[in-house]
Amino acid sequence: MSSLGYTTAKAGTPCKFGLDERDEGWHCIMDDRKYGSLGWCYTEDDLGEWGACDSGCPLFGQEQILGEKLDKLEDLVSNVSKALENFKSLDELPSTPISNKSNGGIIELPAGPDEDDVDDEI
Repeated sequence: MSSLGYTTAKAGTPCKFGLDERDEGWHCIMDDRKYGSLGWCYTEDDLGEWGACDSGCPLFGQEQILGEKLDKLEDLVSNVSKALENFKSLDELPSTPISNKSNGGIIELPAGPDEDDVDDEI
């Protein structure tokens, strides 16, 4: 689609950052979200083509802060899930509560069963 000398890029076309000072060389341009909820970017060096940014584009500002917090939460959930895989049933969980002490954003969990306690037969 073409309008006023600009062409709209096909979905999935990668952004070319650093062509407009508003992108600061690394993120999409917001423009009050007029051209996409995640902003927009130029996709050609001659500034003749642009496209709406998608979820694969870098976040910035408050969206970046929230994205980083969500990434940490995702890591935490993954670590807890992996730790709980060591237990065959809820009965094997320790009777003492899991520590709520934070260690760099990761909750300390009890170790799984010792190798000697695990049945080798599958």
